[in-house]
Amino acid sequence: MKRQDGSGADARWLLRVRRCAAGLLLASLMAVAGGSLLGCVSSGPSGEARLASAFGGDFVALKMPITAYAYRDANSADLYFTDLSAEALEAAAEGDDLTGIAGHFLHVHLFLVPEAGLTPIDSSACSVILRHVIIADGELGMYGGGGFMFVSGDAGDETFGGSIDNATMRLIAATESFDDRLGHATFSGQVRAMKDEATATELGRQFAAVLRRFAP
Repeated sequence: MKRQDGSGADARWLLRVRRCAAGLLLASLMAVAGGSLLGCVSSGPSGEARLASAFGGDFVALKMPITAYAYRDANSADLYFTDLSAEALEAAAEGDDLTGIAGHFLHVHLFLVPEAGLTPIDSSACSVILRHVIIADGELGMYGGGGFMFVSGDAGDETFGGSIDNATMRLIAATESFDDRLGHATFSGQVRAMKDEATATELGRQFAAVLRRFAP
């Protein structure tokens, strides 16, 4: 794939990161103090999404049927999505050999639900942080970034999520032989989940364990 000069993409990515950082600060100021994390999750279709190179050409089409979300309040939720089997998820979490395994594990952190007149409602703003782990025949890569989610429903509903359009992503961690074919990338699609506390808790534990595989 022919790659163009990435300076413009770098500038856009840094601008989005700064907006996300500002959004996280605003969310922390607006959040209600106290309260424990409440679990809500689902096993069902998450809709379709696409992780594509910002330079054109390579992309990954995503359809992750195992979904989950947990929420603290009306402005904060953590959504998990994967197409990996229960056995593959546990192997990834336990640090086992993943040769022959391929799949995806996505974490979407919503830190602010925008309100008209108070916060920006625009695809160039930032209300979610994304971390997307790709497993490809034993190698792992994590793409991370931020974007804006047009929310459908309220945190605590039986189903919750929304649409994300052109969230800015890039490779932020990888095992030694992971082949990064996307470089700077964008994430677009529908992400929705239903309530199921036990699954949400387990997926959150496994995602955290998978991230430890990137430690030096």
